[in-house]
Amino acid sequence: MKRPKLCKPYDPVDYLESKEDFALYLQSCFEDDPGDGSLIKSALLDIAKAKGMAEVARSRGEY
Repeated sequence: MKRPKLCKPYDPVDYLESKEDFALYLQSCFEDDPGDGSLIKSALLDIAKAKGMAEVARSRGEY
């Protein structure tokens, strides 16, 4: 039997709202990257998604 999910998965995109958030997140990922750039690449994709969502919200007058 499948166990029900108790919470939704964490997505940093939900918490990135400003340029300062983007910079702090990226800085943290640079510090914690294992050396292969994977964490930095992931952070850049998250920031691009968050920026895109913020632009959509702004254009609709929600942000």
